[in-house]
Amino acid sequence: APGGRLYIVELLRPDEGFAGGLLSLHLLVSTGGRERRREEFARLLTAAGLRLIEVRPTRGINAVLVAEVA
Repeated sequence: APGGRLYIVELLRPDEGFAGGLLSLHLLVSTGGRERRREEFARLLTAAGLRLIEVRPTRGINAVLVAEVA
């Protein structure tokens, strides 16, 4: 809908460092999945006709990604 927003609650992979790669490897081995970086979410949203407009940190380990129609 025009003016609508999509909110995604997700754990963002750190941009650098060993821990981010280890987390992604763990998820790949245990679930077949992986964690994504902010830039990866932005590309996926763009491909879906959306635009990432904000990433809101939470008190926990997740973040809230906010997207709108591009």
